Amino acid sequence: MKSDLAIVILAAGRGTRMRSSTPKVLHNIAGLPMVAHVLRGAQLLKPCKTIVVFRDVRVEQYIRNTFPDVLTVAQSDALYGTGFGVFSAIPWIRSESYGNTYPNTRHESHAEYELDACDLDTCNPASDRLNDQESLKGGRHIHTKSGDVTNNKPFPSRVLILYADVPLVPFQLLEELVRKPLKQAVGAIVTTHLDNPKGYGRVMRDNLGSIAKIIEDSNILPEQSINEVNTGVGIFDTEYLQDALNKLLKCHIAHSPNQDCVTNQDCVTNQDCVTNQDCVTNQDCVTNQDCVPAAHTEAHVLSPKVIVTEQIHKKAESEHQHAGQWMCRQDTVGAQNTKEEMRLTDIVEYFYNNGLRVNSITTSDSELLLGVNNRVQLAKTEKILNDQIIKRWQLYGVTIKSPETTWIDSTVQLSEDVLILPGCILSGRTRIEEGAVIGPFATISDSFIGKNTIVKRAEIIDARIEEGAVIGPFAFIRPGTVIGKDSKVGTFVEIKQSNIGPESKVPHLSYIGDANIGSHVNIGAGNIFANYDGKLKHETCIDDGVKTGAGNVFVAPVKVGRGAYTGAGSVIRDDIEEGALSLTELKQKTIPKWAENRGDG
Repeated sequence: MKSDLAIVILAAGRGTRMRSSTPKVLHNIAGLPMVAHVLRGAQLLKPCKTIVVFRDVRVEQYIRNTFPDVLTVAQSDALYGTGFGVFSAIPWIRSESYGNTYPNTRHESHAEYELDACDLDTCNPASDRLNDQESLKGGRHIHTKSGDVTNNKPFPSRVLILYADVPLVPFQLLEELVRKPLKQAVGAIVTTHLDNPKGYGRVMRDNLGSIAKIIEDSNILPEQSINEVNTGVGIFDTEYLQDALNKLLKCHIAHSPNQDCVTNQDCVTNQDCVTNQDCVTNQDCVTNQDCVPAAHTEAHVLSPKVIVTEQIHKKAESEHQHAGQWMCRQDTVGAQNTKEEMRLTDIVEYFYNNGLRVNSITTSDSELLLGVNNRVQLAKTEKILNDQIIKRWQLYGVTIKSPETTWIDSTVQLSEDVLILPGCILSGRTRIEEGAVIGPFATISDSFIGKNTIVKRAEIIDARIEEGAVIGPFAFIRPGTVIGKDSKVGTFVEIKQSNIGPESKVPHLSYIGDANIGSHVNIGAGNIFANYDGKLKHETCIDDGVKTGAGNVFVAPVKVGRGAYTGAGSVIRDDIEEGALSLTELKQKTIPKWAENRGDG
């Protein structure tokens, strides 16, 4: 039986503050793009479908290649805001398109929707509002012009909304959010408290503690001391969410007065509003209707729909002593939104003004729930995740001598009793087996490191190091290389696309490229495998038990037979038979008293 949960991940942000040609959500954190971290956490919840709303085609391509069971929906360049992002996904939440049934499915969404057969010229979202929960339960169906949505078929009853640029949301928190019943509420959001909430949307509550709206940072008044912020993570009843987005879209498209999107019953009569100057801040009044009597600001009288903090109450009462003066309403949906976008956060106020409750889960892990908007936040987020990864491996049985100087990707796998010395970077699909000693100052990516190996001051890329091998110091193991059991690769050795057999040694100052070296081979100091003829690469084969002299050059293609020897300084151009000695014979010439005759004194 399928889960009743759908997950929508918003990944359509432009990320201009990153100042990068790469889409923000594709920037790596601990070895994976940000969006991948979010998707991995989402998949652990086992939703019936996961939908990513994207704008840049590169995001779609990555998801297609890496997460084939995930649906992708394109958000039009003409539409802005998180509200439009979720709105774009609604038809595919309702459709029968499941990632595991229709892999690599991409859907275009340009908000070409029929809005409940409502004439925008005459439609008043306020008068059209559903005023009780029973009427809302019917839902407001959104139809695409292409007819892809089948309204009579069942669809997920809950929608979890995540952001692709918030990669560190703890799974335990998501699990709590999903498992906790909504009860009498239509949704729940995750909030946190910040000492410095600058830049984040604030959670406004009424005198009963209910969430009434979320105010953007730019619209917070100096008097409003609010440090509870919205993290963006939330879960909503699908039909209630759809209804709210449909209503807000009507307001947005019709460009109807913002105050029409909420109830006006908080004013006794329009004539009770005298002038805008009677408000605390003139610029905050959209119309006189948005004013409410100062006399109604006492806690025991205050309507739940009038969202004013205690600080504003006190200031208003001190500055406006007579009952005929008014304060500015702060609950007009979208009135404070100076950008041409539809914000998802506006639905919170919409629900509140219709008598519907949105619950909250408040977490103290604020640093895990804040988004990445620039390179400073990117680095901070990666450091937080790296600390988590290191702690997890330490608790698992890995010794990490210097957590402050060690970086481990989330994709790396370690075994018990691995020792990691200072200054190491482990990345990609690296796997390190029991008893290995890594470092100091080793860089390993996409490689297998066997049991009881030693890797010191070396770089290893896409290679396999078998049990008991010793690498370094200052060795460079390049892609396609396999170092056999109990072998040794020493100082200033570079090996590329080669196989080194068991118990063989390449101790120092050598380049080995495109070679097959057998077991029990000793490569002398300063050997060069000349594998490139200017156009093609060629292979050198060194059979078991071969001993090469210092300073040899092997001009590929060439083969050295089992147990053969080569003399120091030899240039090997032709194959050497088994057990033979091969050397380049150059007669040594000595000139007596050469230095004296030269005048060296």
